[in-house]
Amino acid sequence: GVDGNVNSAEVVAGLMADLRAEGGITVRTNYDPLNEIWADRPPLPKGKVVVHDMRYAGETCASKLMRLRGILRESHACGILISSLDDIAWMLNLRGCDVHCNPVFVSYLIVTDDDAILFVDGEKLTTDVVEYLSREGVRTDEYINVSEALARYDEYNIMVDAGEVNYAL
Repeated sequence: GVDGNVNSAEVVAGLMADLRAEGGITVRTNYDPLNEIWADRPPLPKGKVVVHDMRYAGETCASKLMRLRGILRESHACGILISSLDDIAWMLNLRGCDVHCNPVFVSYLIVTDDDAILFVDGEKLTTDVVEYLSREGVRTDEYINVSEALARYDEYNIMVDAGEVNYAL
């Protein structure tokens, strides 16, 4: 078994294909083996998210979203799920402290032609960050709700990077 929440779709698909070729071995992906042995496992980080100063960002979040939506239209994609933390931080001009020596925060981002939703633990967002995101046209939802949002996603298709997105999503 592998944890489908932490292994990429690309890695799991490759593993499944390799094991199938060896005789149809089944791979369980809804299992976190570390839960069995890691008794004092820490929770996800709760560091605050901050707005990256425009003089360093160089381009507004709204402008980046507009460019991304143009690329989605050219690609005939209705939306995109972004799971790469550095891509999310760059796209939204936000920074965090969830990963040592890397100014990112645990999150997902879904962008469609007329919507953008950041899935992040709400405790990480200050009033200033929420107001900033609202001005930039980005809604927020709780991090744990991304699977549910994808289940309700009613567009024709969605673009993902199979090397980045986890298998479960």
